[in-house]
Amino acid sequence: MINPCTNVLGSINLVCSVKPAANTPLYNAMEFVLDIGQCGTALTPWWDMSASQLPTCALATVPRSINGTFDFTAQDVNGVSLFTQCTDVWGLKGGGALFDVQPSPGTGLTSASARLFGVCAFNDGSNKPLAGGGPEYYMLFVRIPRQKSSSNPLDTNCPGCLTGTTIVLNNIKMIQPAGSPGGDVNVSGDGVSNVFQYNGGQICNPTSARKTTWGSVKALYR
Repeated sequence: MINPCTNVLGSINLVCSVKPAANTPLYNAMEFVLDIGQCGTALTPWWDMSASQLPTCALATVPRSINGTFDFTAQDVNGVSLFTQCTDVWGLKGGGALFDVQPSPGTGLTSASARLFGVCAFNDGSNKPLAGGGPEYYMLFVRIPRQKSSSNPLDTNCPGCLTGTTIVLNNIKMIQPAGSPGGDVNVSGDGVSNVFQYNGGQICNPTSARKTTWGSVKALYR
Protein backbone atom coordinates (compact mmCIF):
# COMPACT_ATOMS: atom_id res chain seq x y z
CA MET A 1 0.00 0.00 0.00
CA ILE A 2 1.20 3.54 -0.83
CA ASN A 3 0.10 6.32 1.52
CA PRO A 4 1.01 9.86 0.34
CA CYS A 5 0.36 11.14 3.89
CA THR A 6 -1.81 13.99 2.64
CA ASN A 7 -4.89 13.05 4.64
CA VAL A 8 -4.98 13.25 8.44
CA LEU A 9 -8.53 11.93 8.74
CA GLY A 10 -9.68 8.35 9.09
CA SER A 11 -7.42 5.34 9.30
CA ILE A 12 -5.49 2.70 7.39
CA ASN A 13 -7.37 -0.54 7.88
CA LEU A 14 -5.94 -4.06 8.01
CA VAL A 15 -8.08 -7.18 8.11
CA CYS A 16 -6.62 -10.38 9.58
CA SER A 17 -8.24 -13.68 8.63
CA VAL A 18 -7.26 -17.34 8.89
CA LYS A 19 -7.89 -20.71 7.28
CA PRO A 20 -7.43 -23.25 10.09
CA ALA A 21 -5.76 -26.44 8.94
CA ALA A 22 -7.72 -28.57 11.39
CA ASN A 23 -11.27 -28.59 12.70
CA THR A 24 -11.76 -26.53 15.84
CA PRO A 25 -15.12 -27.82 17.15
CA LEU A 26 -15.19 -25.81 20.39
CA TYR A 27 -13.43 -22.59 19.36
CA ASN A 28 -13.99 -19.93 22.02
CA ALA A 29 -11.02 -17.51 21.96
CA MET A 30 -7.85 -16.47 20.17
CA GLU A 31 -4.48 -14.88 20.86
CA PHE A 32 -2.70 -12.95 18.11
CA VAL A 33 0.74 -11.50 17.42
CA LEU A 34 1.66 -8.84 14.84
CA ASP A 35 5.08 -7.23 14.37
CA ILE A 36 5.91 -3.81 12.87
CA GLY A 37 9.38 -3.14 11.48
CA GLN A 38 11.41 -0.58 9.54
CA CYS A 39 14.90 -0.68 8.01
CA GLY A 40 16.52 1.58 10.59
CA THR A 41 17.67 1.82 14.18
CA ALA A 42 14.45 3.18 15.68
CA LEU A 43 10.83 3.50 14.63
CA THR A 44 10.01 6.89 13.15
CA PRO A 45 7.90 9.06 15.50
CA TRP A 46 4.76 8.64 13.37
CA TRP A 47 4.84 4.90 14.08
CA ASP A 48 6.04 5.11 17.69
CA MET A 49 2.79 5.61 19.56
CA SER A 50 4.15 4.91 23.01
CA ALA A 51 3.60 7.25 25.95
CA SER A 52 7.17 8.54 25.59
CA GLN A 53 6.05 10.49 22.51
CA LEU A 54 3.61 12.68 24.46
CA PRO A 55 2.94 15.51 23.97
CA THR A 56 4.88 15.88 20.71
CA CYS A 57 3.96 13.15 18.24
CA ALA A 58 0.99 11.65 20.04
CA LEU A 59 -1.88 13.96 20.88
CA ALA A 60 -1.93 14.76 24.59
CA THR A 61 -5.73 14.77 24.80
CA VAL A 62 -6.38 11.98 22.30
CA PRO A 63 -3.27 9.76 22.23
CA ARG A 64 -2.48 8.32 18.81
CA SER A 65 -2.62 4.56 19.03
CA ILE A 66 -3.36 1.55 16.88
CA ASN A 67 -6.84 0.20 17.52
CA GLY A 68 -8.04 -3.37 17.20
CA THR A 69 -11.67 -4.42 16.89
CA PHE A 70 -13.53 -7.66 16.29
CA ASP A 71 -16.65 -6.17 14.67
CA PHE A 72 -17.19 -7.16 11.04
CA THR A 73 -20.74 -5.85 10.65
CA ALA A 74 -19.91 -2.47 9.03
CA GLN A 75 -22.00 -1.44 6.02
CA ASP A 76 -21.65 1.20 3.30
CA VAL A 77 -24.08 4.09 2.82
CA ASN A 78 -26.41 1.76 0.90
CA GLY A 79 -26.55 -0.79 3.69
CA VAL A 80 -24.34 -3.30 1.91
CA SER A 81 -21.89 -5.24 4.08
CA LEU A 82 -18.23 -4.23 3.71
CA PHE A 83 -17.03 -7.65 4.84
CA THR A 84 -18.17 -10.37 2.46
CA GLN A 85 -15.08 -12.36 1.46
CA CYS A 86 -14.77 -14.39 4.67
CA THR A 87 -17.00 -15.71 7.44
CA ASP A 88 -17.56 -13.51 10.50
CA VAL A 89 -16.62 -15.78 13.39
CA TRP A 90 -17.58 -13.32 16.15
CA GLY A 91 -21.03 -12.06 15.20
CA LEU A 92 -20.78 -9.03 17.54
CA LYS A 93 -19.89 -11.35 20.43
CA GLY A 94 -16.12 -10.82 20.39
CA GLY A 95 -14.61 -9.03 23.36
CA GLY A 96 -10.89 -8.38 23.68
CA ALA A 97 -8.02 -5.94 23.32
CA LEU A 98 -4.85 -5.14 21.41
CA PHE A 99 -1.67 -4.04 23.18
CA ASP A 100 1.63 -2.70 21.88
CA VAL A 101 5.22 -2.94 23.07
CA GLN A 102 7.57 -0.28 21.64
CA PRO A 103 10.37 -0.78 20.98
CA SER A 104 10.19 -4.54 20.92
CA PRO A 105 13.44 -6.53 21.24
CA GLY A 106 11.93 -9.92 20.59
CA THR A 107 10.13 -9.56 17.29
CA GLY A 108 12.81 -11.01 15.04
CA LEU A 109 12.62 -7.78 13.05
CA THR A 110 15.18 -4.97 13.12
CA SER A 111 15.77 -2.85 16.22
CA ALA A 112 13.28 -0.42 14.67
CA SER A 113 10.31 -2.55 15.60
CA ALA A 114 7.19 -2.90 17.69
CA ARG A 115 5.02 -5.83 18.65
CA LEU A 116 1.23 -5.82 18.75
CA PHE A 117 -0.47 -8.64 20.60
CA GLY A 118 -3.80 -9.32 22.21
CA VAL A 119 -6.69 -11.62 22.90
CA CYS A 120 -10.36 -12.01 22.02
CA ALA A 121 -13.08 -14.32 23.29
CA PHE A 122 -16.82 -14.73 22.97
CA ASN A 123 -18.23 -12.32 25.54
CA ASP A 124 -21.14 -14.61 26.33
CA GLY A 125 -18.91 -17.61 27.11
CA SER A 126 -20.07 -19.54 24.06
CA ASN A 127 -18.04 -21.44 21.48
CA LYS A 128 -18.32 -22.02 17.76
CA PRO A 129 -17.28 -24.95 15.56
CA LEU A 130 -14.83 -23.91 12.82
CA ALA A 131 -14.06 -26.15 9.85
CA GLY A 132 -10.48 -26.85 8.90
CA GLY A 133 -8.97 -26.96 5.45
CA GLY A 134 -11.44 -24.74 3.66
CA PRO A 135 -13.39 -21.74 4.97
CA GLU A 136 -11.60 -18.51 5.79
CA TYR A 137 -12.65 -16.65 8.93
CA TYR A 138 -12.38 -12.98 9.89
CA MET A 139 -10.43 -12.66 13.13
CA LEU A 140 -9.14 -9.13 13.70
CA PHE A 141 -9.70 -5.65 12.24
CA VAL A 142 -6.78 -3.24 12.84
CA ARG A 143 -7.01 0.54 12.42
CA ILE A 144 -3.88 2.69 12.08
CA PRO A 145 -4.89 6.36 12.54
CA ARG A 146 -3.86 8.90 9.89
CA GLN A 147 -3.53 11.64 12.51
CA LYS A 148 -0.46 13.85 12.39
CA SER A 149 0.76 12.81 8.94
CA SER A 150 4.20 14.26 8.22
CA SER A 151 2.91 16.26 5.25
CA ASN A 152 0.78 18.40 7.58
CA PRO A 153 2.77 21.56 8.50
CA LEU A 154 1.15 21.52 11.95
CA ASP A 155 2.72 18.15 12.68
CA THR A 156 6.44 18.82 12.27
CA ASN A 157 7.13 16.97 15.54
CA CYS A 158 5.73 13.75 14.09
CA PRO A 159 7.76 12.84 10.98
CA GLY A 160 7.88 9.41 9.42
CA CYS A 161 4.46 8.84 7.87
CA LEU A 162 6.17 8.32 4.49
CA THR A 163 8.72 5.80 5.82
CA GLY A 164 8.50 2.31 4.39
CA THR A 165 7.16 -0.05 7.06
CA THR A 166 6.37 -3.76 7.20
CA ILE A 167 3.70 -5.42 9.33
CA VAL A 168 3.90 -9.19 9.81
CA LEU A 169 1.05 -11.32 11.11
CA ASN A 170 3.16 -13.83 13.00
CA ASN A 171 0.64 -16.06 14.69
CA ILE A 172 -2.99 -16.58 15.62
CA LYS A 173 -3.68 -19.18 18.27
CA MET A 174 -7.22 -20.54 18.10
CA ILE A 175 -8.17 -21.70 21.58
CA GLN A 176 -10.53 -24.42 22.78
CA PRO A 177 -11.44 -25.48 26.34
CA ALA A 178 -8.89 -27.75 28.00
CA GLY A 179 -9.32 -31.34 26.92
CA SER A 180 -11.17 -30.50 23.69
CA PRO A 181 -10.57 -32.72 20.63
CA GLY A 182 -7.53 -31.46 18.76
CA GLY A 183 -6.62 -28.92 21.43
CA ASP A 184 -5.56 -25.40 20.45
CA VAL A 185 -4.73 -24.68 16.80
CA ASN A 186 -1.87 -22.36 15.81
CA VAL A 187 -2.24 -20.65 12.43
CA SER A 188 0.92 -19.05 11.07
CA GLY A 189 1.36 -17.47 7.67
CA ASP A 190 3.48 -19.65 5.43
CA GLY A 191 3.21 -18.98 1.72
CA VAL A 192 0.15 -16.81 2.27
CA SER A 193 -0.40 -13.08 2.67
CA ASN A 194 0.84 -12.55 6.22
CA VAL A 195 3.03 -9.53 5.32
CA PHE A 196 1.66 -6.00 4.75
CA GLN A 197 4.06 -3.60 3.03
CA TYR A 198 3.33 0.07 3.68
CA ASN A 199 4.98 2.65 1.40
CA GLY A 200 7.37 0.05 0.02
CA GLY A 201 8.30 -1.45 3.39
CA GLN A 202 10.94 -4.17 3.19
CA ILE A 203 11.88 -7.21 5.25
CA CYS A 204 15.28 -6.07 6.51
CA ASN A 205 16.22 -9.07 8.62
CA PRO A 206 16.07 -12.65 7.29
CA THR A 207 14.36 -13.81 10.50
CA SER A 208 11.68 -11.14 10.32
CA ALA A 209 8.91 -13.41 9.11
CA ARG A 210 9.62 -16.24 11.50
CA LYS A 211 6.63 -17.73 13.23
CA THR A 212 6.38 -16.79 16.89
CA THR A 213 4.34 -18.78 19.37
CA TRP A 214 2.26 -17.04 21.99
CA GLY A 215 4.22 -18.91 24.65
CA SER A 216 7.41 -17.08 23.70
CA VAL A 217 5.60 -13.75 23.69
CA LYS A 218 4.27 -14.33 27.18
CA ALA A 219 7.76 -15.29 28.30
CA LEU A 220 9.17 -12.04 26.89
CA TYR A 221 6.64 -9.74 28.51
CA ARG A 222 5.63 -11.63 31.61
